[in-house]
Amino acid sequence: MESTINETANELNSKKQEIEKSRAFCQELLKEFNFIRTKPKSYLKKIEYYEQFLKMTQEGALIMDIENKKIGINTYSSFEELTKLFDNETNLNLKPLEFQENLTVNLPNDPNVLQSFDYMANQFVMKKLGLSDQYFHFGFHSEFGCRNPELSAFMQILDDSNVNRPRRKNILNGKFSSVGISIGKISENHYACYVIFG
Repeated sequence: MESTINETANELNSKKQEIEKSRAFCQELLKEFNFIRTKPKSYLKKIEYYEQFLKMTQEGALIMDIENKKIGINTYSSFEELTKLFDNETNLNLKPLEFQENLTVNLPNDPNVLQSFDYMANQFVMKKLGLSDQYFHFGFHSEFGCRNPELSAFMQILDDSNVNRPRRKNILNGKFSSVGISIGKISENHYACYVIFG
């Protein structure tokens, strides 16, 4: 009986720690977004920092080898493009985003559903319809990776996986003044982050 109580207490403590870590991630990710929006020239140093982790595999694939993870990179040009963008913009004249709880979404516990873009896109549509009287502009994107806010923000602004750079466009969109960030655990050290802008 006592061991069962201890196990329950440990489980509750573990869940509490997980919630606190996720809350801290959301707060720090917001800081990174605002750093990018308000100090693009200063962010060039972070681009240079992450460049040092680029490696070519024996198979000829470009990766970023960081934090015991090998993140696939499509082309080095995405780094050059981002550097050029921020180097040419002394000031993007973007205001900081404000965190809004009503732009967050309840994430499912099922890892498969959590990774379902169709399911999450539907959550976004429902959120957009419900808040259309409060926000004139909406944006939505996701990031799958570790729970490191600095690295997560970098991968989102680099946006190497899509030539149209929709995540970069969201972060640098001057029409957005608010953001909601939701994060859920897929597996050990692998998380899904969903971001809604308004």
